[in-house]
Amino acid sequence: MQLGGNKKLLFLAISGIAAAEFLVDIRTPLGVSDWVWYFIPLLLSVQVGRPVFPYLLAGLFSILILAGFNLSPPGVDRELALIGRLVGISALWLMAVLISQRKQVEEKSHRTERALKALTDCNQALVRASDEAALLNEICRVIVEKGGYRMSWVGFAENDADKSVRIAGCAGCDEGYLQAAKISWSDAEERGRGPTGQVIRTGLMVVCHCCPV
Repeated sequence: MQLGGNKKLLFLAISGIAAAEFLVDIRTPLGVSDWVWYFIPLLLSVQVGRPVFPYLLAGLFSILILAGFNLSPPGVDRELALIGRLVGISALWLMAVLISQRKQVEEKSHRTERALKALTDCNQALVRASDEAALLNEICRVIVEKGGYRMSWVGFAENDADKSVRIAGCAGCDEGYLQAAKISWSDAEERGRGPTGQVIRTGLMVVCHCCPV
């Protein structure tokens, strides 16, 4: 999980609040603050991480709440304290579900906005293009910068003996991948049976879900 500078500070704030509340939790085994203050870092998690992050926080806070119960001083009505803490844990998990659902909607909306922006800029590049090579490289650049992908490339199928794929445009961080891969569209060898070879041979789109965008 990669975090920006502000998100790192927020993550530290969440950790600090949770740790401070745990210390208070031990001292006030029957008070409302036993668990309700854990909602503050959970709400802050809206700005940090992926949709799974609220669930991780809810799990951590559930452990802290139960630990606070076990470490509470003697003379406390244990049954009443446990009921209060279980209510708090249930509320935390409900909040985590709601926050996670919200983050999923936001991420989907963000991906859609990026795709539309990339499509718009590609159309503008098509209008401004002076030659094919410049157009293909510009489209690859737009997909990387506006679409949010690490690398984008365009290749043309060659009708040579190796059935090779000629790189016509590229942008982003390929780290020598394209040169080392020696991509082919021949079905007779393994390097030709990948997504590129399938697309060229069948004329159909192939989507690989390798990692989240």
